[in-house]
Amino acid sequence: MRSVVALCSTLVVASGISAGVAGATPSSTPGAARCPAAVVMPARGSGDPVLAPQRYGRVVSDGYEGPLFHTLLAATYSGAPADVAGVPVVTTGPGYQAVSIENGTRNRSFGMSIASGVSALVDRYDRAAAAGGPGCRPTAVLLGYSQGAAVVRTVARRLAPRGVVGAVMLFGDPFQVPGADGVHGAGSTGTGIWRTEATAAISGVDTIGADAYYRLPGIARWSLCHGGDPVCGFGPGADLLGQQHVNYLRDGLRYVPAAGRPASPRTELQEAVAVLRGYLRSASTR
Repeated sequence: MRSVVALCSTLVVASGISAGVAGATPSSTPGAARCPAAVVMPARGSGDPVLAPQRYGRVVSDGYEGPLFHTLLAATYSGAPADVAGVPVVTTGPGYQAVSIENGTRNRSFGMSIASGVSALVDRYDRAAAAGGPGCRPTAVLLGYSQGAAVVRTVARRLAPRGVVGAVMLFGDPFQVPGADGVHGAGSTGTGIWRTEATAAISGVDTIGADAYYRLPGIARWSLCHGGDPVCGFGPGADLLGQQHVNYLRDGLRYVPAAGRPASPRTELQEAVAVLRGYLRSASTR
């Protein structure tokens, strides 16, 4: 996600915080004769590029997962057992605008972009289920980064009544509630940038129902927020240059379980891989 400073600077002015204080066929569509037990569904961050098609284990994506989830999926599927290596990757495809921070801020179009991602991902899920034959209801494991976190939060709310959402993993969630269920990282006590009326309004984002995500039953939640990340921890002390928002899963970066806790011997990537593999195994046996 690029140019976080542009968004933060604009929202700092709007909120009165001083800057000096701190559509197509789903990828890896299952054959009509076989319904997958699970699918993993990523939504990339604002302005993140689309990659070339990628191979993970026995499946191929169309590249719309973006760079962060390419890193996570590549490590998760590498050397994974069969119950993980064969889980299809079902992306948003081109239907999700993933509007850049510059455009989203200037045109107040984040809300429209998020809505496009929700529609695209729900449609992709429905197509994957339909391709699996009558009665096919794969368990979805949703992944969202930054703007994509807002997308999959809403997708979880849309799909939850069907009983098909197994887990959600978020990185740099702009709707984060401090210390909420499943929130981890040195920024676990942070408040998401779109949780106030002023910052949401200037971004064109609707906050109605956002907290309903935390009340969805039977869904495992895991969210990572870096200390100083202005997107999931907006306010005094945030790094308004956004460096702590764009370095998730970087090589060698150690995992911090929660604010005030020491870093783990594990890296963030190792921790996230362990969590995602666990969710995929669980989803495959539901």
